[in-house]
Amino acid sequence: MTKDFRTQDFSKPRPTAASATAPDGQQVQIDFSLATDIKCSVCGNYTFHSVVLMKHLSELVSPTGKAVNVPVPTFACDHCGFVNDGFIPAGFYSGKNPTAKPDAPVSGPSLVL
Repeated sequence: MTKDFRTQDFSKPRPTAASATAPDGQQVQIDFSLATDIKCSVCGNYTFHSVVLMKHLSELVSPTGKAVNVPVPTFACDHCGFVNDGFIPAGFYSGKNPTAKPDAPVSGPSLVL
């Protein structure tokens, strides 16, 4: 059962470090006070959700010789849906990032849950 955030005591200091498993299998400590926040380049929101960008390879350029759809996992802003350029592999788009919405409000940082 999850705790209701409205009943949690936020006056107590929260831990600033967490354990994570490195690619070689070792446990490492991560100090979040040394990390920088990532925010949406369009609206300034700090929360993101998982999305999948898709690319289609025709049989002419596919390494297998067969047409294939290639999923590319990344993250999009919870508020406006924009995918920050840093989340997209280099060369993925031939021009401007198409996830930008011209009518997306540009405002100060917000936390949308």
